[in-house]
Amino acid sequence: MYEKALEDAVACIACNPSFAKGYSRKAAALCGKGDVDGAIQAYKKVLSLDSTNDAAQKELTRLESEKGKRTSSAGGWSSEDTGRQSSAKSSDLSSRKWWLLNIILLVAQIFSIIHAVMVIFITSHYESKNAFGRAILAALFSFTGQAILSYGFPSFSTGKKLWKAFRGKASPAEIKDIANFAMDNNTHNIFYCSLTLSAAPSLLLLIPLFFENAISVSKRAVQLTSSLPAWALALKTAVSACADKVLGREPDIRRMISNAEVLIFFALILELFTSRRNILLLILYGQLLRVRYIVNADSKLAWNTVASRTDSVFLHANCPSLIKIAYNKVKSLAAGLVSQGSNQS
Repeated sequence: MYEKALEDAVACIACNPSFAKGYSRKAAALCGKGDVDGAIQAYKKVLSLDSTNDAAQKELTRLESEKGKRTSSAGGWSSEDTGRQSSAKSSDLSSRKWWLLNIILLVAQIFSIIHAVMVIFITSHYESKNAFGRAILAALFSFTGQAILSYGFPSFSTGKKLWKAFRGKASPAEIKDIANFAMDNNTHNIFYCSLTLSAAPSLLLLIPLFFENAISVSKRAVQLTSSLPAWALALKTAVSACADKVLGREPDIRRMISNAEVLIFFALILELFTSRRNILLLILYGQLLRVRYIVNADSKLAWNTVASRTDSVFLHANCPSLIKIAYNKVKSLAAGLVSQGSNQS
């Protein structure tokens, strides 16, 4: 029974790697099979995608507690009290590290948001450029930190997996781990930040980062304040009320981010005819959008909207046949690139 449930969960994750419930089903199946470590990693992934999932947080706490008890028992402690004290100290230290890392990431994200807003109001080109760079660097730091919290620090085994995959000798499980990381939203944001560091400062480039940070700040603030004591109820209520205004509109914000990504692509094409041209940035950004189209439903919807509007213009009855032929060739070429990437993934 659990084998079938695990297979269904893995298939669900393969279709949509950002679907938190897929990882929750995987964790439940692994827990039923007795794979506590695998279930813990799956629940951590659920919380990285949906930090407000209280059920996943409770299950993760329970499994980590059970794992701590088993480790203490297997270690041959001479006293049960000693084992409990050691487990409590370890849990307390882990909790403090989690708090510290999340506070650092929260500060970095707020720093990025503030400097993104400063770009609007600063009149000096030099200061505006510096604010743009600081906003990108802070966002890059926060997304990298979130990826580390989700997947851990890269190790020698990580490089070994990548080398085996490059040589075509990686196992299906290793390829799956690499694919999950490559399709993760944080990975896309890290790549996007690294690209924009080489771009000319532009307010348009900051729009996706601003809204991504706003969503992440809201989730992280709620997660951090949820464990505050009773005397901080007023702070918890205020943070929750502010965060709900953002998280309640998250689907709309996600669609806005996807629309901005498409708009940025066309802006980069237009910049080819100006002194701000950056051909390498356009090519790499196009590859990022290609992946986003495959794994992100909002990105696919944004491109389909663009396609329907361009069809109404270039395939109009009064449009010259030469333009129709050229447009259809370009459209079929783009569709071929996307389908090729989908088959490879």
